[in-house]
Amino acid sequence: MTINFIKQKNCYIPKTFLQKSLPKILKHLKMQNLHIPVIKKQISLVFVSSQKMKTLNFKYRKQNKTTDILSFQSNLGESFGDIVFDYSLVKKQADKNGHSIKQELLYLFIHGLLHLLGLDHEKSFKEEKRMYKIQDSIFNSF
Repeated sequence: MTINFIKQKNCYIPKTFLQKSLPKILKHLKMQNLHIPVIKKQISLVFVSSQKMKTLNFKYRKQNKTTDILSFQSNLGESFGDIVFDYSLVKKQADKNGHSIKQELLYLFIHGLLHLLGLDHEKSFKEEKRMYKIQDSIFNSF
């Protein structure tokens, strides 16, 4: 699987790091019985401004605020989906969480992949525990 990066200006995106992390993430997902269909050969990571993310969050979730990421599944052949990041918020969260931008992006990338696989921490407390347990396990393996 390859990653397609779409970014605004002035974003530091550790493309090589994220691309090299993907096989390890996919291996961990497989160990959790979460499989990405083999025909899905590409995922897009899109980096947008806070205003654009606020607009998307309102349009798709009826929440009039920005959020760190949104995940959109794809029905198109080889595409697994899009994960959209609010780059400014990612930078703030990295500082708050004591992470580098690289670590924060990895953590949120894993989170977005789990959403694309159908997990949703807002669905129930049980689903939230399951999702964050998987996410933390994968992230901590790095």
